[in-house]
Amino acid sequence: MNRQLRLNIWLNLVYLGRNYLIMAVLGIMALLFIVILSMFSSGGRGAAGMFIQLHSLVSAAAFLAAVMIVHNPIKDRTVKMIITKPCLPDEWAAASFLTVNLISIVLHLIILVFAVIMFAARPDAMGMDPSTYIYIWISSVMAVMVFSSLLLFLTFFMPPVPAVAMMILLNNVVIARIMDYCFNYTGGMIMGIFYKIIGAVFYIIYLVVPYFSMENIMQAGQSADKDWPHLAVFTAYGFVTLGFYYFMSVYVVKKRNLI
Repeated sequence: MNRQLRLNIWLNLVYLGRNYLIMAVLGIMALLFIVILSMFSSGGRGAAGMFIQLHSLVSAAAFLAAVMIVHNPIKDRTVKMIITKPCLPDEWAAASFLTVNLISIVLHLIILVFAVIMFAARPDAMGMDPSTYIYIWISSVMAVMVFSSLLLFLTFFMPPVPAVAMMILLNNVVIARIMDYCFNYTGGMIMGIFYKIIGAVFYIIYLVVPYFSMENIMQAGQSADKDWPHLAVFTAYGFVTLGFYYFMSVYVVKKRNLI
């Protein structure tokens, strides 16, 4: 890792370490850890729901980081024009992606270590078997990576609020309904071809923007037959998507002359 990349990641972490919203999310996570420990010490069971909340908070922290580390340097060019100069666009974009994923992975690892300790001390407290939790954990890591990458890409060319709104709108529920209407259109031949083309476009968007829901991930993990091959494909897809959004972000940075 070269010096400029390390310096940009360090500056991102310093900036995020002083952000009150992210500190609030981490504080809530710490309180949940205390609640789980309290429930564990008193003989309680069914901590799975609280672990899902922890994973949801990791996604919130990653999404906040994705919005703030891009928008702040764009708004205040002093840091990247003086402290990190000279810095190539691909290095600056890479630092943003690496920072967000570093935060997500570290928080996920902390939760995993906590879960392993609980399983070792008293497995019944979790309310699920270890393989189920590993399935949920990997799914959460990949889902957060995909969606934080999408949000990073959106933030490179639009303000934070529209970027978040766009990410919320681009979900599989809305897209699937549009696709269903287009592919099942039964009107005239010309309009039918038109709708098939529109449906194909939305199908591509559907592939690039998967739906993220911790509840859905938990339900999939707790099913009798966990689909490990599907999870392997989703993991590979996650890294491909990460690369896609990274290269698109580099293009936007160069096009807008952000650095």
